[in-house]
Amino acid sequence: MVCNRLSIYATTLLFAAGVRMASATTIVGAVEDYPGSSGYERNGDFNDLIFEMTGNFSIIAPGGVLSPLTPSVVNQNGTIFWDNPSLDGPDLNPGYLLVNDPTFPGLEYLATSGGGSVNSVMFDGAGTITVTYLEGITAYQKTDALGWYSVTNPSTLNQLIPGGSTDGFTTTFTANGDFDLYLSNGQGQTYSSVAASNVGESPTQQHFAFFEEPSCVVPEPSTQALTGLGVTLLGIGVARRRRG
Repeated sequence: MVCNRLSIYATTLLFAAGVRMASATTIVGAVEDYPGSSGYERNGDFNDLIFEMTGNFSIIAPGGVLSPLTPSVVNQNGTIFWDNPSLDGPDLNPGYLLVNDPTFPGLEYLATSGGGSVNSVMFDGAGTITVTYLEGITAYQKTDALGWYSVTNPSTLNQLIPGGSTDGFTTTFTANGDFDLYLSNGQGQTYSSVAASNVGESPTQQHFAFFEEPSCVVPEPSTQALTGLGVTLLGIGVARRRRG
């Protein structure tokens, strides 16, 4: 069960911001399915489940900024929270998997200004959202399951990508309001895109990393004002690109 305190936190944040904005958006998400720090991989290699999410939604990430995903920042030194070496082999964190992918040109990654994880990433949806499983490198591949839950009903988990799915598996869901993503690794841990709602894991351990194409829309003045409140609202209009 996801903690009910999440509903209170998210709702308070949105009303404090005073703005809800939804636009056609495409993101790539990468998830780490191993609990806690894993030594060599530090906070994880984030290559265990990689997915694309498209639709009419916005991202709300307090303290987060977008920075260009370029070869120069992908070097496995851990400065960016997902840029760690992998026990699966060399050059296998999501930066390496995405930086030269022609399907997603010019991606930017979401992190704090110092490269740390943004521990609270929420979404505001309006209508049908499509989720596609791109790939995964993990021993838990048969049990890792991705899903979503409504901020107003956090105890109901809605599975999207079941364990053992093949590359290209696609599904849709309808979200009219605030929602978060979660991953269950089938080993007793459930990780939320809002880390405070993790189950069987530290409430400060973020297991999700997000990547997005650069904005092609000039932010509205009200959106710009959110930055001063320490809230980055990433509603970006982009055309969905199919993976080759």
